[in-house]
Amino acid sequence: MSHEILGPPCLSRRSKQQVFDFVQVRVWKKLKGWKENFLSFAAKEVLIKSVIEAIATYVMSCFKLPDELCDHVEGMISKFWRGSK
Repeated sequence: MSHEILGPPCLSRRSKQQVFDFVQVRVWKKLKGWKENFLSFAAKEVLIKSVIEAIATYVMSCFKLPDELCDHVEGMISKFWRGSK
C-alpha cells in the first residue's frame, strides 16, 4: 500500500531517520524514473534543481534533516549526475 505524504511528518517516538525516510524514498523514485531517459547535462541540472532539491527544501523549511540522510541524498544525486548505476 502506497501512501503519499502531503506535508511534513508528525514527530512521534520513531527515530529521526525513520520519520524522514520518506524524503529519501521520494528522491529515489524520481531519479529512478529519469534514469531510463537519455538526458543532457542541462536537463539533468534542471531536474535536480527544480524537483529533487525542492523535495528536501520543503521539509527543511520546518525541520532539520539528519546529516546521514542529507549525505545519502547527495550521493544519489551525484550518481545520477555522473550517470552511474
